[in-house]
Amino acid sequence: LNINSPVQLNKKLLIEGDVDSGNVAGETTYEWTRQSGEMLGGFQYPATLSTVSTGINLVVKADQLLPGIEFVFRLTATNAEGSAFAEMVVPVNQPPYSSSSNPMGVAPMSGTALETDYVFSCSGWTDDADSLPLSYGFGYKLSATSPTVMMAFNLAIPAYTAVLAAPPQIEGQPLQTDVVIVAVVSDRYGASAESVLPIEVSPISGSASEQ
Repeated sequence: LNINSPVQLNKKLLIEGDVDSGNVAGETTYEWTRQSGEMLGGFQYPATLSTVSTGINLVVKADQLLPGIEFVFRLTATNAEGSAFAEMVVPVNQPPYSSSSNPMGVAPMSGTALETDYVFSCSGWTDDADSLPLSYGFGYKLSATSPTVMMAFNLAIPAYTAVLAAPPQIEGQPLQTDVVIVAVVSDRYGASAESVLPIEVSPISGSASEQ
């Protein structure tokens, strides 16, 4: 058996067993095993599995499978007549990746808040053929601890232009100009990767933040 589309890392994996014991009397027992593919915490309940390995169904917790690997899980059923097994091949999606030494660019690297047009771009990003096309999003962080503010989502082209706000200023502290640009690259299944790049955004000359 095969799964047609790759499994997502951040979602649980459910494999439902279907066993026909016919008219054989007595109990049928089940045993799930992992035939190939490494798991982060091993193949065990409850560390990586939400179900025991002796049930008819198997549930693997989210974030336990390694990206870009093909796993094989086997269900063996045993009754008074003997044993039989079936295997499920599970490909795990990997997020997009860049072959470029500069996966993200910003031009210019410094400018003025609400005046300078910053051009953001991504370079060299790709993925497995069946995970294409890729989509792009761009955002920024005004400080290392602040959340990312997304400016654009699901763009078909790896570029975007925007003006930016200056980072917040603290009275009595040196002028703050550092802004972190965030690019989010996603494949057709929703797996994503980020690239970040710090730039400078100066307050408008004569603004209250400079006084």
